[in-house]
Amino acid sequence: MEQSTSAPPPSSDLLRLRPLSLSEIPAHPLLGDASVSASSKDDTKDPDLKHPDLVAFVQAVLDQGHTFISKPQFDETFTAVSTKSSPPSIAHVDVLKREIPSKGEAWFARRSVHENKKEEGSADWTEMVFALRDDHSLHERDFTPTLWDARKICDWDSELSSESGKINGFDTLTAGVFEMCHEIPAPLGPRCFPVLVVTGNVTSRDDCFVAVTVPVDLAGIKTSFYSSGRNVEEGSTKLEKKKAVIGSYAAAEKVTLDDENIEWVMATASDAKGNLPMFAQKLAMPGAVAKDVGFLMKWLADRRKAG
Repeated sequence: MEQSTSAPPPSSDLLRLRPLSLSEIPAHPLLGDASVSASSKDDTKDPDLKHPDLVAFVQAVLDQGHTFISKPQFDETFTAVSTKSSPPSIAHVDVLKREIPSKGEAWFARRSVHENKKEEGSADWTEMVFALRDDHSLHERDFTPTLWDARKICDWDSELSSESGKINGFDTLTAGVFEMCHEIPAPLGPRCFPVLVVTGNVTSRDDCFVAVTVPVDLAGIKTSFYSSGRNVEEGSTKLEKKKAVIGSYAAAEKVTLDDENIEWVMATASDAKGNLPMFAQKLAMPGAVAKDVGFLMKWLADRRKAG
């Protein structure tokens, strides 16, 4: 697919904690036309004028996320914090950290290596693909105890499929906008994180995929649920009806099969906003990122037992 001559190029800084505006992501009917409110000029009637091209945007997100956690850059920029256990996972979890002063961001990462076996405390390759690539955000909700909603706002999956699902270096592509909502212990209220999630296989090998999450600003978008506040009146449960604090979350994730072992690497930066100070969030992050490994292994084990 050729990029429209009127479409601006994607930002060179998509993997960041500051949310992307609607004009920085591809246009979608369910998100409205950001270009209309961006300018009063007649040329804003061109829906491609103020939005990056879909394929170019997805290419940029995957390239930036993949580079961020590629082995050479990851090893050079992240420093070890600790090694933790994460039951019932057999594998231990290395926790690492990276400060980016120019952005005021603190990134935390984890790396774990799992035997490629469908057994208690581990998982085989097909299970990891199912859990972490296919329906990435929905499955994250399923295996994370505090994550109670993964509300899909829209996706571009059919458009990407019509382009043969291939971008330079990646295939089997998905891209969608979600509101990911977490419950936080009282007296703090629930947090919701509006994100755009892109997944794809690395085409240079048959056994590697990446998932990249970038924050987006959905304030004022009627089709959003929590960002617009519609949930207060339209929520179907007590939790859904609570007014949510809107936070910011970014992540890059890579899963690779090597010599019968599966390496799972994830790096994330987040800001839960509200009355939760950043220093407290930073103290909690090493333990929080490690726990996710055990959550996934338990969920997969429960699925096996259920048949």
